[in-house]
Amino acid sequence: MRMRSVCVAAAAVLAVSACGGQPEPGPAGDGVVTLRTPGAAASPTAGNRPIIRPDMTVEEIWRQDDAMWACMAEHGVPNRQGATAGDRQSIAPVDDAVLTAASEACAHLEPEHWTVVEERTNPEYPDLMREVVACVQRNGHPHAELKQETTWYIAYGGNDSANAAYEVEEECRRQVFADRIKLYE
Repeated sequence: MRMRSVCVAAAAVLAVSACGGQPEPGPAGDGVVTLRTPGAAASPTAGNRPIIRPDMTVEEIWRQDDAMWACMAEHGVPNRQGATAGDRQSIAPVDDAVLTAASEACAHLEPEHWTVVEERTNPEYPDLMREVVACVQRNGHPHAELKQETTWYIAYGGNDSANAAYEVEEECRRQVFADRIKLYE
């Protein structure tokens, strides 16, 4: 009975929030018609996890990881804290229950990439990603396409194409997300 009440309450909240307003048409660009969804996005720091900013070096990212790895060690997951990139995995087999408990206890310390924060908090993220794809296509990679499974990503049709497009994609992302990137500086 309690579960049914929770489900009914959740459905009511969803129904009310779905009626919050009409989407406004966005500016036309590149012959693509889109709808810009209005609404306030949550703050990039809403989850209180450390954020991997666009301007961070690899060394800064690894230093940011140190707190999470120290926490994992405190919760029974031995690791190579302070090791070089790619060498921080656990050094010994760990029981699944221990790993799950440590992961849950330390989740608030796991750094989150700024694009993941954007996808979670910015209602315009899909539209901005479409703009990134259009930019990539204009800059020599016509087979780039936006896909969504568990997350939004750009597909190229193979590793060679993806590798060739990497720098173009990063530059296009910097251009399209320029105003949003300022939130992380």
